[in-house]
Amino acid sequence: MTERTFTLAEVCAAVSISPARLHQWIERGQFEPIRGTRSGVARDFTLRDAIHLAAVIRLQSAGLPVSRAVALVGISPLETAGQDMVSARRGDVEVVIDLASITRDVRSRLRA
Repeated sequence: MTERTFTLAEVCAAVSISPARLHQWIERGQFEPIRGTRSGVARDFTLRDAIHLAAVIRLQSAGLPVSRAVALVGISPLETAGQDMVSARRGDVEVVIDLASITRDVRSRLRA
């Protein structure tokens, strides 16, 4: 069975990131979608891609720079697969994100 995919616009809307920023992260090696792309073909994303992006964005909203967020969760959705929580320290504050909650939120936004 083939995994359902979503357009760039759908994923960006679901995780609150601009297409330009997402393209920057991909070009800089800060995010690696599960499905590769070919030149001239529109990029598509999986649900796992969207969940991973949402986790990075949640860490950023907690005050971590994207480089630190990516260091915690990795560049690929395959690195967060099976995790329930991700935690990090920023100074004397611990940041914890619930990946199960993020998964439910992204699924709802994508109607997946």
